[in-house]
Amino acid sequence: MTLTLDNIKEPIEFNPVELKTIESNLNKLNGKTISFAILTDTTTNSYIQCAGNKTKLTVELRHYNKNTFKHYVLGKKVNKKNVAWTQIHCKVGPINLQLNEVLTLKDAEELFANFLEGKSFSKKFMKRNITKIFFEKKK
Repeated sequence: MTLTLDNIKEPIEFNPVELKTIESNLNKLNGKTISFAILTDTTTNSYIQCAGNKTKLTVELRHYNKNTFKHYVLGKKVNKKNVAWTQIHCKVGPINLQLNEVLTLKDAEELFANFLEGKSFSKKFMKRNITKIFFEKKK
């Protein structure tokens, strides 16, 4: 596994990665100079990433399977009939999300830990499949 952390000039990589490395670096997210972190499984290229700051961030998961992938936005489980949208603003730009997809530092730490340890995510989280946006033609 490799942890990549945004930095003012260029990303910083940590390898090998321990849980305490993830926690201490996610805690540095401020949305301005440090706005994203990516944990990559170097054997599959699958990854989990987050962007934003410690109080308001988004977490995404990309899972590779042979020559294809699925990409998800992670959020708290809610009734799908009540979809409301919001934005997170950070150095990587405004990110449009459903309200239940705005997560906290504690949520991100839990999700990154599960990914690091190869565990399933808690049932309190859901995945919204956004894979198709990576294959849509730009107009």
